[in-house]
Amino acid sequence: MVLGVCRTVLHNLHDAEDAFQAAFLLLSRKAGSIHRRESVSGWLYRVAYHLAVRSAADASRRKVRERR
Repeated sequence: MVLGVCRTVLHNLHDAEDAFQAAFLLLSRKAGSIHRRESVSGWLYRVAYHLAVRSAADASRRKVRERR
Protein backbone atom coordinates (compact mmCIF):
# COMPACT_ATOMS: atom_id res chain seq x y z
CA MET A 1 0.00 0.00 0.00
CA VAL A 2 2.75 2.46 0.96
CA LEU A 3 4.85 1.77 -2.12
CA GLY A 4 1.72 1.92 -4.25
CA VAL A 5 0.79 5.43 -3.15
CA CYS A 6 4.38 6.58 -3.67
CA ARG A 7 4.46 5.11 -7.18
CA THR A 8 1.10 6.67 -8.04
CA VAL A 9 2.23 10.15 -7.04
CA LEU A 10 5.80 10.04 -8.32
CA HIS A 11 5.61 7.92 -11.50
CA ASN A 12 9.24 6.92 -10.98
CA LEU A 13 10.18 3.68 -9.25
CA HIS A 14 13.43 4.94 -7.75
CA ASP A 15 11.88 8.10 -6.33
CA ALA A 16 8.94 6.06 -5.04
CA GLU A 17 11.30 3.66 -3.27
CA ASP A 18 13.07 6.60 -1.61
CA ALA A 19 9.76 8.01 -0.36
CA PHE A 20 8.72 4.51 0.77
CA GLN A 21 11.88 4.16 2.85
CA ALA A 22 11.49 7.67 4.26
CA ALA A 23 7.96 6.83 5.42
CA PHE A 24 9.19 3.82 7.39
CA LEU A 25 12.08 5.82 8.84
CA LEU A 26 9.58 8.36 10.10
CA LEU A 27 7.48 5.54 11.53
CA SER A 28 10.47 4.26 13.47
CA ARG A 29 11.14 7.74 14.85
CA LYS A 30 7.57 8.74 15.64
CA ALA A 31 5.91 5.45 16.54
CA GLY A 32 5.15 6.75 20.01
CA SER A 33 3.15 9.67 18.66
CA ILE A 34 0.56 7.49 16.92
CA HIS A 35 -2.60 7.54 19.00
CA ARG A 36 -4.36 4.31 19.85
CA ARG A 37 -7.45 5.26 17.88
CA GLU A 38 -5.45 5.98 14.80
CA SER A 39 -4.34 3.01 12.76
CA VAL A 40 -0.73 2.61 11.77
CA SER A 41 -1.75 1.89 8.19
CA GLY A 42 -3.68 5.16 7.92
CA TRP A 43 -0.79 7.07 9.44
CA LEU A 44 1.68 5.45 7.05
CA TYR A 45 -0.55 6.18 4.06
CA ARG A 46 -0.82 9.87 4.93
CA VAL A 47 2.89 10.21 5.63
CA ALA A 48 3.84 8.39 2.42
CA TYR A 49 1.46 10.52 0.37
CA HIS A 50 2.80 13.78 1.80
CA LEU A 51 6.42 12.67 1.37
CA ALA A 52 5.74 11.71 -2.25
CA VAL A 53 4.02 15.02 -3.01
CA ARG A 54 6.89 16.94 -1.42
CA SER A 55 9.40 14.87 -3.37
CA ALA A 56 7.57 15.55 -6.65
CA ALA A 57 7.53 19.29 -5.94
CA ASP A 58 11.23 19.28 -5.07
CA ALA A 59 12.05 17.39 -8.28
CA SER A 60 10.01 19.86 -10.31
CA ARG A 61 11.82 22.83 -8.78
CA ARG A 62 15.18 21.13 -9.31
CA LYS A 63 14.40 20.57 -13.02
CA VAL A 64 13.50 24.23 -13.48
CA ARG A 65 16.74 25.33 -11.82
CA GLU A 66 18.81 22.91 -13.91
CA ARG A 67 17.28 24.20 -17.15
CA ARG A 68 18.45 27.72 -16.33
